[in-house]
Amino acid sequence: MNIFKNNYKIIESRFLSLAKKISGISPSTVGVASSKDNGICYAVKNNEVWSPITNPDNPIETAQNIINQNTDSIQIGFTPVIIAGLNPGYELDIIYNYFNSSSHKSDVFRRIYVIIFSPMRFIGWLNTQDRSEILNNTAIEFYWHEDISLLIDIFNKEINRSIYFSFVISLDTTLATKALTPILEFSKARLKETKILTDENEQYYKKISDNELAKIIKGEAGRKPRIMMPAHLASQVVQFSARDTLVAFEKIGWDTLFLGIERELSVFELVKTINDFKPDIVVNINHLRTEKGNLAAYPENLMYITWVQDQMPQLENSEAGNEWNKIAKKVNDENIEQRRDLIIGYAEGLHIYNYPNDRLKQMNMIVNTSKFKPVKISKAQLEKYGCDICFASNRGKDSVLTVKENLLSDISKFGWTEKVLMEVHDNIWSVYNDGKTLSDRASLITSLLNIVNFSDIYNDLSEVDKNETITRIQWVLNDLIYRHTVIGWCDEIGLNINLYGKDWDKHPKFAKYARGVIKHGDELNIAYQSAKYALHLNSVEGGHQRLFEIVSSGALPITRDSLHTSQLDVNLGSAFRKFASKCFYKKEIQMTNEEQAVFNDFIFIQSQQVLSSDLSIELPELEQQVQQKIIKHLMTHPNWLLDNWNSLLFNSKEDLQNIFNNNKNILHNSQIN
Repeated sequence: MNIFKNNYKIIESRFLSLAKKISGISPSTVGVASSKDNGICYAVKNNEVWSPITNPDNPIETAQNIINQNTDSIQIGFTPVIIAGLNPGYELDIIYNYFNSSSHKSDVFRRIYVIIFSPMRFIGWLNTQDRSEILNNTAIEFYWHEDISLLIDIFNKEINRSIYFSFVISLDTTLATKALTPILEFSKARLKETKILTDENEQYYKKISDNELAKIIKGEAGRKPRIMMPAHLASQVVQFSARDTLVAFEKIGWDTLFLGIERELSVFELVKTINDFKPDIVVNINHLRTEKGNLAAYPENLMYITWVQDQMPQLENSEAGNEWNKIAKKVNDENIEQRRDLIIGYAEGLHIYNYPNDRLKQMNMIVNTSKFKPVKISKAQLEKYGCDICFASNRGKDSVLTVKENLLSDISKFGWTEKVLMEVHDNIWSVYNDGKTLSDRASLITSLLNIVNFSDIYNDLSEVDKNETITRIQWVLNDLIYRHTVIGWCDEIGLNINLYGKDWDKHPKFAKYARGVIKHGDELNIAYQSAKYALHLNSVEGGHQRLFEIVSSGALPITRDSLHTSQLDVNLGSAFRKFASKCFYKKEIQMTNEEQAVFNDFIFIQSQQVLSSDLSIELPELEQQVQQKIIKHLMTHPNWLLDNWNSLLFNSKEDLQNIFNNNKNILHNSQIN
């Protein structure tokens, strides 16, 4: 089958009305010639003379210039793109390749709408090369310019589709505007409808007083309280954290709604969902109410909780903190400060960006114990998943590629070049190769400032830009190198390793251990239990969802401890376990005298720390603050989880080797069928 027929067959199967526009035209009537800038142009024959019908001079440069005018909107978020015309189609190629690139690629592909104006140009585009990858991508849709009504019908049916677009127009502006007018008119009508719903939502929530909301949350309002959690489907961890949280709320009698975002989040869908469901609380993972696109959608008086589960540059700066305060600390009609906004999760340290301390609550990520629990492992499962050590992470990309494809695109806007960032790369690797770590922000900055070229650029940046630079280096590169260092030790020791997640199959050294992406839930639970040890790693060496999943599954975790914060006195560890049982599960377990003694010492130290900042504090407030400090410690220092925790820690290849030498005959915690 020739190129044109193959491409046409896909168009016919997906866009029949468009296929009919070109079905009677022979592809031989459209020629392809070289343009002056070594690109291509299409031509048709008139009186035995071929005449160009697309730009014959500089189509590549022209396409890039058109895209450069829309760089910000194309590079950020999931905003769909409308491409008006193929002239000869470089705009589509460039945008498609960018969306499909390693630096931008996610589990979902951004929408691209291609509007066709000329059947001859379209035939030329279909006839020049195999376009099946683009044509088969369900996120890319093609429409004849006179059939825009078909697209509008889809917008009416699928309200999750955004009506905010990036326009890339390679045609005469008048012609394009005429064709796109129906879309613009539909957008205007949709915005009007959105405004009506937004006003209704504002009025509804404005009538709910703090006392009424408190009764609703306590279940004393004659109906079930309602909670909504939006989450992007591109992130497995985030979406399952949201889903599992809602399951927990359902168990205690709440009505719940999961708003899954496949690609872009339509403001209309959001305000309509709020209008229909009327949540009493919205919990949004890693997103503030005051972020771009959110502010107008969420009613001011709707309780909005941001759950921080990652390091997020858009939260970690004073500008974001100041904007958040404008809403979070707004005074109502009764001159009382509004308290409908909280930030929970990894909230420690956010006060330095002007978020008020009394709105920050430390809280860990949730684990669904109905999914992660001890189960019997069959021989077939052990054969498939069994190994010395398993590690589940999407940080499998080689560190050099990570600099070139991810870090550079993230912070080049601040003046960072590939050359300087490769110096950063080599500096971080040298630290880890010396057996040390950069597990806190201060040590990372100190190390990087020893690089002359780095310090020259860094010292000229604003505080906001410095912060984002370090945050991106810390989590995009340093965290990856931290993890790859330990995987390297496992490889050198000769362990049988199973690596689950993205990009391990492309790693020059670790590809042989790649086992593909593993499904969250039952399959991951089985994989943990089938391994002799399940490895937990992150560069700050604290508690994380993965670690609690491993422990909940009944598997044995091992983790690196370079900061010596995880080792724990045996009595204090068992005391913490009993306190956690009472605190989290309402199950009272009596402490031994030895446990109570060391626990009292710990409480005394926490009390001293609270009193050092305020000697006048009343006893009930002191008790509350000390309890919060203990709970925070439990969530950030997971050393209390297992009674043999200290034997599961390592800080060198030799330590890791010793763990396996001392436990050569270990199978796994689960019973084999």
